[in-house]
Amino acid sequence: MAENTLALLRYLSAEGSPIPTLTTYTRPTTVFYSYLGQFFIYSFTTAKIIYTSLFFATVFFVASTYKNLIPGRSVWSGQVRGVSAVVAGLIGTLLVPNAVAVFLRYVLGKGMSWFANEHSAIVLYAPSALLGALLSQHLIGPISEHTVFTALILLQSGSAFILQLLGVGSAAVFFLSALPLFIAALLNPLFSGSANKIALGTYALGQAFPLFGGVLLLLPVVEVFVPLTGRIGADAPADNLIATIVSSIGALSLPLVIPLAHRFGPRALRRGVIFMGVVTAVLVAVFSMRVPFDAMHQKRLFVLHLENVTTHEQSLHLASADGAPGFDLIANRVVDDFVSGWVVNTDASVALIPLPMDDYNSEWDSLYPFSAFLTTYRISLPVDSSYVSPWTAPGNGFAISAVNDVKDLAAGTRSLTLQINHPGLIWTVVAFDAHVLRWNLDGNPPSEYARHRVKEASFYGKDTWTIDLVLKLDAGNPDGKLLVNFVGLQEKAMWPGKKAVKAEGGIAMRLFEEFDAWIERTYEGTIDATLLGCVGGVVTI
Repeated sequence: MAENTLALLRYLSAEGSPIPTLTTYTRPTTVFYSYLGQFFIYSFTTAKIIYTSLFFATVFFVASTYKNLIPGRSVWSGQVRGVSAVVAGLIGTLLVPNAVAVFLRYVLGKGMSWFANEHSAIVLYAPSALLGALLSQHLIGPISEHTVFTALILLQSGSAFILQLLGVGSAAVFFLSALPLFIAALLNPLFSGSANKIALGTYALGQAFPLFGGVLLLLPVVEVFVPLTGRIGADAPADNLIATIVSSIGALSLPLVIPLAHRFGPRALRRGVIFMGVVTAVLVAVFSMRVPFDAMHQKRLFVLHLENVTTHEQSLHLASADGAPGFDLIANRVVDDFVSGWVVNTDASVALIPLPMDDYNSEWDSLYPFSAFLTTYRISLPVDSSYVSPWTAPGNGFAISAVNDVKDLAAGTRSLTLQINHPGLIWTVVAFDAHVLRWNLDGNPPSEYARHRVKEASFYGKDTWTIDLVLKLDAGNPDGKLLVNFVGLQEKAMWPGKKAVKAEGGIAMRLFEEFDAWIERTYEGTIDATLLGCVGGVVTI
């Protein structure tokens, strides 16, 4: 991936790059994909020709091989019922795994129990997807196996045909599934001796390519999305996301489950539903006893030691970016077992305070916008009465000031240059509410009163940066006063990256050294903590 990205960047930044000519959006006109190790590319015109040909060939095949088993029922009325069975199967395939996901997360409180092994999500949700498919067919009632088989081909080839007419290149997904099924149906008389009886060899032939392609798609997708669910926040429905991925790709991988469900009659189908129900219940019980994280698949814990140069307070902030249960227990254990020991020689009491992650939780602004995904707690720490902060030293502290400050009452504006001095700090951020008319960042500030965050990420050693602002004055704030929250990371207080110079990191690094050892010992390597020392405050300019 990195090599491909680098090649694209070099191409797009080289002389003759097409970027300057990309003034308007042009709809794609090419279909391309990799399938079973081969790369395919063809135009939308070619796609329309082959998808249309397949669809009408399927229509002709269905009409010519239909056998009227029920007097008064036409070929197409039978296909409508067959399509209904296929659609019901798809709905059941998606619905039951999502119900299992909801049950595990919200009823049993065991969400993300599949996280420690990417492929275990398949083990959990694939049987429930199969249960949903079989249960839907049990509810639909008996239908001719041949009718459902041909309706499946008709639905998939029709979907490819219609989507490609609409200019959706992903119609190839349905074409790649319909084509081997159509070929298998054409060859079926060679296996069964009859056009109206589906042989098991037909199932094997028609199912092979969708199964191979589906497995090759499903494995890398879960290998990407399962780890990603550890970074998308507690509010995101991670369990339902993974359940939907497994069940939807599973439906593409095993399309012939639906007609096969009608091969052996209602009694066998009912037994299949009971068996898969038992399997699903056993898997739910097994996964409810698992923990989401292990030493190879760790929980990400974000920890800030914050020194507020305005209030002269110090605090420890804990954050998690996943929805797995137990973060509140971890936070309480940090207070009871670690922080209480850290402040043992003082009379101060510590309390765990949950903080909403909103626009005004500025302590985490150095990680913005990723901070929006965090669930956070705050723990106040005692401050030694003899402590003198190096971040408030005159001429060498973390300070925000206004220069070139001019008010134009006639125009109703205030022009100023916001100057940020931050020796020893990186990734400094200023956040404020204002109606910005102009600034020197780009030509398009929001045309309304809004919350703004400006982050500076220059090389360590650059201690000052500025931003030019023109603010609109209003009746509620005629002087144009600007309340600025500011925060930055201590360059020498990041554990373990700066453990070699930990003596220069002050209080934060002393705390981090003990915290890292404690959390490794307590949780046996199942938590990976990112430990950052921060300095922040608030000032009215």
